[in-house]
Amino acid sequence: MINRNISLKQAPQVLLLAGLVLVMLASSGCKKERIRSYSFTLLTQDSTTVRFPQDFGNRVLVIGYIYTHCPDVCPTITNNMKRAYHMIGDTSRVWFIEISFDPTRDTPHVLRQYASTYHIDAPNWSFFTGNPDVIDSLLTVMGVVTQRSYTRFDEQKNPYYFINHTDRITLIDRKGTIVKHLPGSQTPPEKLAEEIRRLL
Repeated sequence: MINRNISLKQAPQVLLLAGLVLVMLASSGCKKERIRSYSFTLLTQDSTTVRFPQDFGNRVLVIGYIYTHCPDVCPTITNNMKRAYHMIGDTSRVWFIEISFDPTRDTPHVLRQYASTYHIDAPNWSFFTGNPDVIDSLLTVMGVVTQRSYTRFDEQKNPYYFINHTDRITLIDRKGTIVKHLPGSQTPPEKLAEEIRRLL
């Protein structure tokens, strides 16, 4: 049943969610865009400066979008990517990437702790942060929509911040073409691994 009694306070959230749905629907027919026509200067979890995507050669790129304080879908995205990573076998021609859309809080040190929490120490897995304007530009190219943090409250009335965002994993082929967007938290690792093997 549809609730037609939406308050003015709820309206921005409803509009954002509607926008996210439209983006997800549009992404099912992902246009074949060449990401190599762009260049983004970013920082890894080890505070290394990289140029994305130029520094990743002719590898298949598997990209998730997260923030480390996420209370819902981001941990699932990370776990789905991790399980798929271990399913594909030879990983020498693939690079896994997670981009934080909360760069002010997600410093390299915080991202390194996040990687450690999930026991991710593969040499071909990077977590990206950087200048907020650069991150925003990159997210625009990738078609990822975010709503900057606002405060919610848990059952004990303790405040915590929350960011609405597109639930997505992006696959880029060895030619640097964006070939597919998948629902990040909803795609089974087996399906993700199958799609990666197809690109390899």
